[in-house]
Amino acid sequence: MVFNIISVSSLLIPLIAGLYFHYRIGELQTYFLWFVGFSCVFEIASSLLAYNGIHNHWVFRLFLVWDFLFFAWFFYQRHQYPKWLILFTYFISGFILFDYCNTLILHISLYNTNLFFLSIFVYFIVLSYYVLITLLDEYSPTLNPIFWIASARLFYYTCIFVIYVSFTFPAFSSNSSPSVDTFAIINGVGNIVCNILFGVSFLCKRVQV
Repeated sequence: MVFNIISVSSLLIPLIAGLYFHYRIGELQTYFLWFVGFSCVFEIASSLLAYNGIHNHWVFRLFLVWDFLFFAWFFYQRHQYPKWLILFTYFISGFILFDYCNTLILHISLYNTNLFFLSIFVYFIVLSYYVLITLLDEYSPTLNPIFWIASARLFYYTCIFVIYVSFTFPAFSSNSSPSVDTFAIINGVGNIVCNILFGVSFLCKRVQV
């Protein structure tokens, strides 16, 4: 319980850092600060629903879509995507749109399928990895806030991907697979590390778009 509170509260690290250094961050970093602020709203809503025993899985679903849309746009402002990544982005966008159409018209959601989640997680990992590889061509990439943001997302969603695959496809896990508590700890640690790296991004120089 205490560890979960620490994990959720770690989102305050980038929020406080962004607000404290708001006077020196660029326009692109300001958009990222807004993203962090909206993420806090999602976390508060999810935590309140869970505390009152109300189903809150839909909040995670909504956040996943918001996360995809924001970062597909965010990283593109700094790095032009190759054709294969643009096609991948369109594919995921179409997947999300198709899901919403099914939900509104047929009341059937693709969110219940493993393929949807796996596609989103793989996209996040591939996109973050591509951005990091691109940044290696720049001088002192660690001075670029995008480096820390991409690193945070690559680390966190790799953890989430491993957890999801382990739960969904037991055949990929060992016979003595970790318990639910172990996965909760992995997720919590990933979340804390991610938010610390997000906070570090606000200590870097401005990003010139």
